[in-house]
Amino acid sequence: MKLQKIKILLFLFFFTTIVVSQNNIASKKISLEDSINNKLKQGYKLTRSYQYKKAVNLIITYTELANSIKNDSLICKGYNALAIINNSLGNDTIALNYLRKAEKLLIESKNYRYLGITYNNMAYVHFNNRNDVDSNVYYLKKSIRNYQRIKNSRGLALTYSNLGEALEKTNKLEESISILDSALYHSKKSKRQNALS
Repeated sequence: MKLQKIKILLFLFFFTTIVVSQNNIASKKISLEDSINNKLKQGYKLTRSYQYKKAVNLIITYTELANSIKNDSLICKGYNALAIINNSLGNDTIALNYLRKAEKLLIESKNYRYLGITYNNMAYVHFNNRNDVDSNVYYLKKSIRNYQRIKNSRGLALTYSNLGEALEKTNKLEESISILDSALYHSKKSKRQNALS
């Protein structure tokens, strides 16, 4: 009987130690992710104040940290941020390279939400710096397919709006109106969903 009590006490001690250790590891990981996200937020602030070089350096650090904990979503946020900054500086080739890196990771991890964002950004780079409407439309349609896959009304509203604008600029007015109706529908749906949550 005494031996059983000792075994139970030892089991409880080791089990408690393992649980506490796992909780400590989980909280450290969350803390590290918060720290990494703070670096990204700082990078965005620097970008808004046109301090692009500092922003790029900070976001590269952010991306390296995200890579060290193997968090694809955080890595891809970094790649998208670097793409946006490089696009703002007129470096569309560098921007597209970062977006392709994000696309590859996101396809592998089946992260359709961030893949939709990445395709929206690809569309923007093609349209903004290259005035390539066909590529813009192509990537917006890819974005729509990803948002449809996960039923993301907010993403669909934004992407349909962007697509409607692109079609309007190519004088495809009837198609543009139909797409903008879809944007309005998903915008209202997204607001209803937000009101319920």
